[in-house]
Amino acid sequence: SRLSASALSRPPLLDIIKELSEKFAGGKVVLTDIRIRDARGGSQALTVSGEIQDAPGFDAALAKLKESTVLKVEDDPVLSTREGRTTFSLQATI
Repeated sequence: SRLSASALSRPPLLDIIKELSEKFAGGKVVLTDIRIRDARGGSQALTVSGEIQDAPGFDAALAKLKESTVLKVEDDPVLSTREGRTTFSLQATI
């Protein structure tokens, strides 16, 4: 298989995981799913899902994540509350 120049310019998976773990540190969330898939235009789409443990902490962490140089958060996350648990799913571009 061939590697394109755009594929080599994207951050490695470990950098993405490090960025998420730094921004969501301190028990603010429990990450349950991280998915990366090819998107249009040569970029990759990142979907991050998890359970919010600390709502104010999550909001502060999300604000920091939106300033990331590793990934670009597209929109506000989708939140869902069921049986006393609040979960989220957010989209980003790599």
